Amino acid sequence: DDQSKALKLKQMLAENPKDANTNANLGAYYAEQLQWSEAQQAYFEAYRYNASAENAFNLAVSLDQMGKPALALPYYQQALSLAATSPSTTIDINALQARMSAIRSQQ
Repeated sequence: DDQSKALKLKQMLAENPKDANTNANLGAYYAEQLQWSEAQQAYFEAYRYNASAENAFNLAVSLDQMGKPALALPYYQQALSLAATSPSTTIDINALQARMSAIRSQQ
């Protein structure tokens, strides 16, 4: 059940608030629920404690979904930079670059 999943993640964060993976999982939960503000907060914490390509990308997407593409762009750029040195990244680089171009063309 979704609510119990969120509750479990929040309990885990209460015990270890600096756990980047748990923050990222909570962000993913909120993103699935289209609760972008909550997702952004969780992804920010995940990025704060582990500045990985995936955490930067997820933070950017959440900001973008909140209608803040100018704030998302630096995190997209960070995700692209980090993904270049991370062979295990799951980020679609072509889609990422296309979104960055679209944001730049609107500025």
